[in-house]
Amino acid sequence: MRDGQAHLLAVLSVIISGIVIFAFFGVSKADFVSMPEEQVAIPAFAGVGLYDQLEILAENERVDLEAEIKKYLRVSLPEKTKESDIKITADYVKRNLHIEINNTDEEYQSSRPVMGSCNHIADVSYGHEGKKTFIDLTLDGVYEYEAASHDNQLIVKFLKPKDVYDKVIVVDAGHGGSHPGTNRNDVLEKDLTLSIVLYLKNLLDKSDIKVYYTRVDDSNPSFDERVQLANQIEADFFLSVHINADERSSQPNGTEVLYYTADNRSMRFANICVDQLSNALNSKNRGITNGDTIYIIHNSLVPVALAEVGFLSNNAEFSQLCSKSYQKKAAQGLYNAIIEAYEEMQGGGK
Repeated sequence: MRDGQAHLLAVLSVIISGIVIFAFFGVSKADFVSMPEEQVAIPAFAGVGLYDQLEILAENERVDLEAEIKKYLRVSLPEKTKESDIKITADYVKRNLHIEINNTDEEYQSSRPVMGSCNHIADVSYGHEGKKTFIDLTLDGVYEYEAASHDNQLIVKFLKPKDVYDKVIVVDAGHGGSHPGTNRNDVLEKDLTLSIVLYLKNLLDKSDIKVYYTRVDDSNPSFDERVQLANQIEADFFLSVHINADERSSQPNGTEVLYYTADNRSMRFANICVDQLSNALNSKNRGITNGDTIYIIHNSLVPVALAEVGFLSNNAEFSQLCSKSYQKKAAQGLYNAIIEAYEEMQGGGK
């Protein structure tokens, strides 16, 4: 699918009233770290013209429309359900699709309204609170989806991200939650990496690259969840952001990037990252280094680079890493690296 088509689908997705995904980004702020303000994002569907597509298919291929609809996940809706009563939330890391239907009763929830012959559903659970019914679908992989409501049915079609977007990358903010990473004077690595990634997100949001983030809050996905997100969507690149430290000395400083030595693509991506990041920060370029013992590197099936932006243990870099302007420069360097990697390694992503 061409970039223009993917963009059109993203724009069209906003048209469906009532199927809007909200993701709220906010983290605790360490005393010396200036974090981005809380953000609200509305990720786009893969597309919204599902029912129209099915009608066209039925007409062109001379197939029965109702028979075709049965091939997709379907949720039977109570009569008089409005599109504004439906909200769908996707968690790509957990491979979960959460469907919330307002103005329902417990009798509806107990009817187990999920139907169809979709083969991507690993598990289904239901819940009800007040006048809301919740349907949680655990998927067997990472998917984008199209959704439409018609004749008291919610129809959902799952698609592989690479079938929707030309350029796909996974960006990982290291650590999170109860695993803060390295720290100094109550400044935590997990907060610094998230701050840099959120600034990077601001830049990537303006590009034609579809980005999946392992976290955009103070959560802590497992190592396997992080790397499998990249593997399952067959990402073009997997970039993980970290902060370095040396427990023995305050002298080491600069930027380095770890890579998977068995993959020449990983080596090239790491070289691009360390050069662009060091140039943007005017930091010492420590080059690339063997990261084979690191779980997310060793288990990545796509070109992977783990960027160590700087050293918290170094006095000068500690002050720099705590500043908003330096974090923005780091984000710009990583953005430049991603763009260069696509131009050089992917031929512009085509």
